[in-house]
Amino acid sequence: MSDSSYKRFRVKDSRELLKGAVVADVFSRADCSQPTVWTNYANSPQNFYVGSYTTFEDTVVRGFHKRKEAGEVFYNPMTRHICILDRGSGFVAGIRQNATTCSAPYTPYNMEFRYGCGGGNPGLQTSSFTIPLDSGGRLILPSSVIGGTEWGDLMTEASTKVQANRGKSDANLFESLAELNKAAGILPSLLGSSLKTLTKKGIIEKAQNTGNGYLVYRYGIKPILSDVKAVLEGLKKATGKIRETTRGKAAMEKINTFVRADQNFYGGILYDKNYRTQETVVVRATSLDEYDATLGFNMGFSLKGALGVPWELVPYSFVVDWFATLGDYLNSHLPAIGFDQLCSGYTIEQSIIENYSISNARAISGYTLTGPLTGNNTRVWNIKTRIPGLPAAGVVIRSNFKLSNLTRSADLVSLILQKIKIK
Repeated sequence: MSDSSYKRFRVKDSRELLKGAVVADVFSRADCSQPTVWTNYANSPQNFYVGSYTTFEDTVVRGFHKRKEAGEVFYNPMTRHICILDRGSGFVAGIRQNATTCSAPYTPYNMEFRYGCGGGNPGLQTSSFTIPLDSGGRLILPSSVIGGTEWGDLMTEASTKVQANRGKSDANLFESLAELNKAAGILPSLLGSSLKTLTKKGIIEKAQNTGNGYLVYRYGIKPILSDVKAVLEGLKKATGKIRETTRGKAAMEKINTFVRADQNFYGGILYDKNYRTQETVVVRATSLDEYDATLGFNMGFSLKGALGVPWELVPYSFVVDWFATLGDYLNSHLPAIGFDQLCSGYTIEQSIIENYSISNARAISGYTLTGPLTGNNTRVWNIKTRIPGLPAAGVVIRSNFKLSNLTRSADLVSLILQKIKIK
């Protein structure tokens, strides 16, 4: 950190103190000759902080606005942590003893216990959720459901995408011309296959014919049309010294559930604690570069684009790119000639939703529930981190194969149909 910058830590405390107490009253007699009355059996005061708590830590650059106007570029580290704990919900009644107490000539009765939660509720009081802080007022973050290796792969995937694309024009005429040549080479055979299958009545043959035509359009004609459009857009772009931001993204979601069985609610009720944690992580990498934009570059003639064509012409290279970052990795090592990187970095956005519920409530042995025990509670974490610099490019399995995407599914089905042999 330079002498002209310093770290700043801020807190926004929007918590509310919620006072509660688990109170148990017993319905009983002092002895069999006395009347039955409700008397206090136990009282357990409990106070909870609910609401939200936010910490924000960043680096302040002295004279930032003047220096920015002078052309300096900054990508400062930053962290923002937010924890939100709701008030919870739920209801608790009580238990009644199965056996009667007192016998003739006294009136028999069944001893009962009833519970109350004061200003709280079973969901809040049994979930163990809090807004945890250390001695410095910083939030103590929960453990991640996503493993360490997966975190590293996400950052590598996003970074590799950025490094592969920086230095490339929005259009790539070299690749388009190669694709046109490839499409022209396979079009006659596909047309011949289509004419042959049109005379057949089989469902597979007709489906294959449709798939072949789709693949020609998807990977031969459509990219060419897209690049022609990009070329026309490139003619409108400015030339000369400009700054351009290249971005890459990777995301993952995981859900974890577990149950803590046979918990005891203040001596009288057994129940199960159910926890469900849903975590989503999005990594966004970015690179800001300055370069001299020429008309040829804007139209799609770039050295990096030309050098990347061989990989695109490898049969089914696009299928490999569905599942791994091999193509991006190869392109990341190609030179981005003329591109001056001003800054780079990545942000990690992490969302953790913790849900809690009570289930399977039942009375202890010898007693029966007089009413239900229910409870729910939710704690949400929003964590954002900004880190200067990019991790090294690498080959990793992609975080999302996008097989649920309709276009990707159509691609996959068409490729499978293409491989089916017709006699």
